[in-house]
Amino acid sequence: MTNQTGSTARQPLLDGMRGIAAFCVMLGHVRFNTGYFQPLEFSYLFVDYFFLLSGFVLTLGVEHKIGSRRAAWGFIKARAVRFWPMVVAGALIGALVYGMKTDWSAISVLLFLLVTNAFMIPAPVHGRSLFELNVPQWSLMYELLANVAHALVLRHLSEAALLRTAIVLGGLLAFWITVYGTNDLGAMTSNVPAGLTRVGFAYVLGIWMARRRLRVGEPTRSFVPWWVALLLPVALIMLIPGFADRALAEMIFAIAVIPLTFALLINEKAPAALAPVLSWMGALSFPLYAIHQPILSFATIQFDGIWTATFAISASVALAQVLAITIEARRKKPLAADKAPAPARNANA
Repeated sequence: MTNQTGSTARQPLLDGMRGIAAFCVMLGHVRFNTGYFQPLEFSYLFVDYFFLLSGFVLTLGVEHKIGSRRAAWGFIKARAVRFWPMVVAGALIGALVYGMKTDWSAISVLLFLLVTNAFMIPAPVHGRSLFELNVPQWSLMYELLANVAHALVLRHLSEAALLRTAIVLGGLLAFWITVYGTNDLGAMTSNVPAGLTRVGFAYVLGIWMARRRLRVGEPTRSFVPWWVALLLPVALIMLIPGFADRALAEMIFAIAVIPLTFALLINEKAPAALAPVLSWMGALSFPLYAIHQPILSFATIQFDGIWTATFAISASVALAQVLAITIEARRKKPLAADKAPAPARNANA
């Protein structure tokens, strides 16, 4: 869900996909609270797209620079530092909403939640959200855990071992989806193992796809127009409500459709003239994802109907833009791992 800066060239379409995915997740949450945007009922599946994209981008841009345990811990630290401002922003807004809902009578509980949310410490209460003040924060924690596994373990695996791991995790994810009847997994304390499987499958597959790209090189032909590759996941996710067996449809989307559409996307190039717009979408995606839910919760207290949706969307985009601008300089600084000497490699991240 975060953008990776480094020495490698960027693929603007990946930035555009980040933005589209973040907008869709936000609109899906608006739908849940207001009833609008019904076709995006299953937009939470774009979280799997974020995990896949993260594994792919970090492998191309950074993995080869983590040549020692010291560099690995430097990478992990840099990732945590990059996550933290957005996590704190979401927790602070969530704390404000929590205080309003409780008339500030449970101040001790609020302070406890604020501290734990700000430092990514999940709640230990069974059957509750891992992060009460900002529920989507669960995926940020899981992605950070995936980054830790990447730096310490996954970077050592061969391409074949990564593919085998992804296949096993994909089978296990299919099992969890069957058990729970959905792939909306990971946010609750009751389905943490399923959530770890969810991020593990997508992230490991992203690493494998990046390794394969490094081995075979840049694509030499186009299969679909770039705009089709960019919008196809949105069109396909809107078809899921029409399936009688929605759990099976979610399973197919998470395990097959997302990887296939991503493979199409990384094979295409957008017109150079659109690069600034796509870059803006990518810059906006992380803060938008990180803060939209507590803003939506605030909107549901203050407004009704269409005004709830209007305020939530406009305020989320506006604040995300402010946060994107204020953290832009930090994002342009190289990760600690980038300082480690490494052999030159060609990659697009």
